[in-house]
Amino acid sequence: MLYYLVRPLATIALKIFLRKITITNMERAPSARPVILAVNHPTAFMEPCILACTLGRPLYFLVRGDVFAKPFYAAILKAFHMLPMYRLKDRGYKFVKENFQTLDACFDALHENKTIMILAEGTTIAEKRLRPIKKGTARLAFGALDKYPDMEEVHVVPVGVNFDYMDRFRAEVMIDFGHPIKARDYYEMYRANGSEGTDRFTEELAGRMRSLIVNVEKQSDDALAEQLLVMSRSLRRFTFLPVLGKDPALLQQEQLVANYINTLAPTEKSALTGACGQYFEALQKGGVSDRAVAEGKNDSLSEKLLLLAGLPVFLAGFVFNFLPARLARYIADKQIESVEFYAPVMLVLAMAAYLLYYAGWGLFLGWKGLWLLPLAALAGYFSVLYREAFQLWKYRRRWAALPEDRQRSLHALRADCSLNV
Repeated sequence: MLYYLVRPLATIALKIFLRKITITNMERAPSARPVILAVNHPTAFMEPCILACTLGRPLYFLVRGDVFAKPFYAAILKAFHMLPMYRLKDRGYKFVKENFQTLDACFDALHENKTIMILAEGTTIAEKRLRPIKKGTARLAFGALDKYPDMEEVHVVPVGVNFDYMDRFRAEVMIDFGHPIKARDYYEMYRANGSEGTDRFTEELAGRMRSLIVNVEKQSDDALAEQLLVMSRSLRRFTFLPVLGKDPALLQQEQLVANYINTLAPTEKSALTGACGQYFEALQKGGVSDRAVAEGKNDSLSEKLLLLAGLPVFLAGFVFNFLPARLARYIADKQIESVEFYAPVMLVLAMAAYLLYYAGWGLFLGWKGLWLLPLAALAGYFSVLYREAFQLWKYRRRWAALPEDRQRSLHALRADCSLNV
């Protein structure tokens, strides 16, 4: 019940928290069939939240068992369809044995044509590459077929979740569903040799997942990749309103950047790294953004007039909604050190803070004043969009204020390091 009550609220929160969610090929996850969604794991729990709110079916999640340590939290997590998987290092051998109960529940769920999501890498690290895939996905699929030989098939659908900036408010998310793997294609091999069948299945899954994500092969290339990705994103049309799209071009564009870096010769990569470093240092000194350089636009009178006209609404929305937003950010800044946890924890904190804040105002205003709260919420959302528009205008204004020789120099530096990206 709690799952279905919170999901609509979480959907609204995600559309505010994220600027854009692009999902492609969702139809590859069969409906009314036993389905395992094998998903990569770049953040602590944003991926399950997004998929639960966008996929038109209830999801059941396998998560780390150590978060179930306290009975109160365990009850809440189970109400959100989360099932614990314990590791030996989390709570010892006693709790590892409870994994059999969890797996058994998963087998039953698959037999009932439900959809289970598993974070196939097993660990979360905020990086743009696929880490080794654990064997748990294969064991889950084969275990269901072992328990229920009458099951026609278990469809394992690889899913790639990609963030432009994993730790930022108003990030963009690109999700792609791959072609499903039919577990029975590997089941006879598994029955003949469990280790070989599991390994072959896992290798196939890893290959399909890798094609769905932005995969920078070497960690030493991360800084260069981020700079080139910033430049690539600057060529896209900037959007303010929330978008739930199906355009695969956004993910493909990011993958092209990663693949370009992966295939560069060492000498070319070194030269490109130096050029990009020089360009971004010049951006910082000039106080302008790469988008401003790429667009080459000056601030216009119409932009100024629109910002001026929207200023009263911005101020009203910002002031009224300042307390819960600031509280969520303050707690996240103080308590969360991990990049992987920062954005999802801030999202949950903001949801809780806003619910309490607006509930308090509702009690204070009474029935006759409740109509003010939707207006306050809309004004608060407008203030978010206004700040983005103001930031864009500010960088355009700074660009226009640069001498022409500085502008030409920045364009030349950008051309040196953008190459074919």
